[in-house]
Amino acid sequence: AERLFRETLDVREKLLGKDAIDTAVSTESLAGARHDLGDYDGAQSLYEESLAVKIRILGGDHLEVSNVYNALGLLNDDRRAFDVAEKFHQQSLTIREAVAGPNSATAGVSLHNLGSVKLQTGQYAEADQYLSRSLQISERIYGKDSVDVAQTLRLWGSLKAEQGKPEEAREALERAVRILKRDLGKDHPRVADALQRLTEVFVRQGKINEAVSTQDAAAQSVRRHLSHVLPALSEHARQKYLAEDHAVDREKALSLGLLFQDSPRAAIFSAGWLMNGKSAGTEAIAEAALLSAPEAAPFVYELRSVRDQISALSLRSGSHVDQQTREKLAALETQQLQLQQKISALGLGHRRADPWLTTGELLSRIPVDSVMINIARFRPHDFQNSNDPDRRQDARYVAWIIPPVGFGDVRIVEIGDARVIDKAVAELRERMLADYQRIRTGGETTVEAEFRNSAAELSKQLLGPIEEHCSEVQELILSPDGALWTVPWDALLLSDGRYLIEKYRTRYVLSGRELVYPPPDRSLITSPVVFASPDFGTPPSDAAAASEDSPLRSLENTFFAPLNASAAEAAEIKPGLEQLTREPVRILLGEDATEAAFKSLHRPRILVLSTHGFFTPVPDNAGEEAALYRNPLQQCGLALAGANRRNSAEAASGNDGILTGLEIVGTDLRGTELVVLSACETGLGSIQVGEGVVGLRHSFQLAGVQSVLSSLWQVDDLETARLMAEIVRELAGGVTKSEAVHNAQLARIKSRRERFGAAHPFFWAAFTLTGSH
Repeated sequence: AERLFRETLDVREKLLGKDAIDTAVSTESLAGARHDLGDYDGAQSLYEESLAVKIRILGGDHLEVSNVYNALGLLNDDRRAFDVAEKFHQQSLTIREAVAGPNSATAGVSLHNLGSVKLQTGQYAEADQYLSRSLQISERIYGKDSVDVAQTLRLWGSLKAEQGKPEEAREALERAVRILKRDLGKDHPRVADALQRLTEVFVRQGKINEAVSTQDAAAQSVRRHLSHVLPALSEHARQKYLAEDHAVDREKALSLGLLFQDSPRAAIFSAGWLMNGKSAGTEAIAEAALLSAPEAAPFVYELRSVRDQISALSLRSGSHVDQQTREKLAALETQQLQLQQKISALGLGHRRADPWLTTGELLSRIPVDSVMINIARFRPHDFQNSNDPDRRQDARYVAWIIPPVGFGDVRIVEIGDARVIDKAVAELRERMLADYQRIRTGGETTVEAEFRNSAAELSKQLLGPIEEHCSEVQELILSPDGALWTVPWDALLLSDGRYLIEKYRTRYVLSGRELVYPPPDRSLITSPVVFASPDFGTPPSDAAAASEDSPLRSLENTFFAPLNASAAEAAEIKPGLEQLTREPVRILLGEDATEAAFKSLHRPRILVLSTHGFFTPVPDNAGEEAALYRNPLQQCGLALAGANRRNSAEAASGNDGILTGLEIVGTDLRGTELVVLSACETGLGSIQVGEGVVGLRHSFQLAGVQSVLSSLWQVDDLETARLMAEIVRELAGGVTKSEAVHNAQLARIKSRRERFGAAHPFFWAAFTLTGSH
């Protein structure tokens, strides 16, 4: 949309000049597009440019001028610059009352907007006056059951709640929900907003069951809306929506669970809100990749047309939505569902008729010897503190402990202050990496003892609230959040002083949703493939080695050093893979281990990639917006043959030896049982609250892989080769994937203790299993 508005503006400027009304209208339209994309400074500048032209040509008291004032007011609402917003809304109202009349529809809109500002700034008496007038105007012009009335009723209900009139608030919000559901559909974001406002009313009344039921309806509405809208958005718009609107919805829902954590009903429902809210962005990336597939093109074109029609009808305002419109909406929604099912048949099989998954479905998929620990990092919403417009407390980590069916209730436990824990996590990782050099000079026994001392406090913070609820299980299914994805959980210390791995198996899931997905079609699975010892090419003399300990900041001048033990690792694991799968293993070495060979893969049963992984953070000078809205799957990847020649002319075809996470998502790995990333830091990525560490693990799972084995830090080539060989031998012996990894790591611990009298976690805790067991 922004590109089209820009092109229209350019044409009008050339034909009409900058001082023309039509040019000013196009400038305002472009400003609106910039506003929607979160470019507030750019939008403000364009609005002001349009305003100046309109005032110069039409005068300062024209309705066209009032429209720009209104837009500037809404822009500053979003910036939370409420003083500035109020000024613009007041200027808009003054013009509209003078020109169109004090009881006109356009004056009613400005009154609504002023009421919203006053409500958000705690000026409830003034808010009452503005919203009361706006409501009267809308009811007179559009009727008492119109969408316009429902829009103001949402604010009116919140106002009455703040004024201590819960029954009036409830009546207004229930009326708004009824109208909006009828005319816009139950999954429209305005319906979800009204439901969340109604939830807060029930919370203040202490009505736990009503609050939980209403919030559940809101959460389901939000998730269904996300599944329809996110894949079709631009990357910038998608990330903006997730970071702003979705983040607020998520925090309010989880805050309700935390507030009523002693209620079994609140605990089990909020576990569903967490599961369905996590990883929504990366799932949308996967669907967007699917939508770009050639075979899906006819369905995609039709689906986008249907969604455009739904949006146009749903967003109608200013009039009552009649029965004919409602029937057309219902028919379009049915058509949309049918097209989604056709597209899903071409893809991962994760899309269902209804994207909402219930906690009951999750409980039924947790093995009887396991418990799931789903962690969220969020800022709890204060439902009672009406004096704070932001109403959010400092960020905390909270865990939902979810047992299998019949093994007790879901529990919610607080872990602690997120900033304190994040700092401790960073310090522990720094210690882990520094210890490798210290072991070479000071001995492993001493350094391990010092590591245990340094890990004790973080272990107590993370495991203390959880351990008592896990005494009867053998496996922990972990879904961390934020920086906790970078924690070597196996190396944390239990209350009895043992490492966690010495009591529990561990595996990771992105959200828990993947536990519920049906198993993929196995009919087209092919034989295992191993990529090893790629010929990266001769590096330029001034390049910086990717294998050095310093973090990889950019790919521009980085070269990838040869992996000396990689080919030997491939040869060592080959017999075990063939014993496991009863199929020949294809090994691609040197110049054959190319990006093109990877992209041509078709559902190998097992895929091993013994090569360098990388993650390039957003540069420090890129600005907050670039860091927030960049696609995280473009920041991570694997180096394959020719990676050191990626800037040469021969790499111009797109097969440059750099395989990004986004390219992995577009590869057909549906039904692949296991991907082994035998490379450095393949478990790292962009830390995004609610999405996890979005990196290679996500990429492979979104491509259809059931399980991914990856590393949190760079491990010695030889030590990695030994561990991989041990894991393959365990798998060939018939154990599950989580058991194989667990047993192999315990074997490395035993071996090092026998040889060196110690087993520092650096050597055995780097690799983690994400996905099915």
